[in-house]
Amino acid sequence: MPRPYALRARADGALNTRQRILEAAIALLAEDPHPTVNVLAIAEQCGVARSTIYSAFGSRGGLIAAMFKHVFDRSGSERLGELFSLPDASQALRRSLEQGCLMYARDRDVVARLILVSDLDAEAAEAAAADGRKRAAGMRDLAHRLADQGHLRDGMSEEEAAAYLWVVTSFWTFDQLYTGWRLSARRCGRAVVEMATRTLLRPERL
Repeated sequence: MPRPYALRARADGALNTRQRILEAAIALLAEDPHPTVNVLAIAEQCGVARSTIYSAFGSRGGLIAAMFKHVFDRSGSERLGELFSLPDASQALRRSLEQGCLMYARDRDVVARLILVSDLDAEAAEAAAADGRKRAAGMRDLAHRLADQGHLRDGMSEEEAAAYLWVVTSFWTFDQLYTGWRLSARRCGRAVVEMATRTLLRPERL
């Protein structure tokens, strides 16, 4: 029976290998002019077998899902979660939208390429769909909190509010401002907050 320290060393080794694979995959994606996640190239970059990657992530789609999570974790997803959970829903709206733009800007090229890969690859599509469902649930939760606290303007339903939030929190809304209009990440955050609050909130709550 393996000793506890041997089991810990094995777990640490697996975690380090997983980390190396993710870093290599993201670096290769950032350099590739044609967005793709090539498991063989990643394995060669890391000096591991392709089977090691599949063992660590289950599938190519699992690897891409882990890449999304890794990119957002290092960009501040924990902070985003804290802001999203602020007791005052209007403050949660403002602060989380600002943080979301900073996160998107941190790894803009990688995020854009991961989205494109997911759009073009059937194996990655489910990972992207799962992320979309999670974001949609978050927007519905925020819309419900805004309504419950009396922040939504007259005539604005929770479902409509969630739909507007879905649009303004998307990567492509941010990117139209960031790369299309050449705004800084912070100015993008302010613009997105302005769009959301003026559309959703009562005038006296602006």
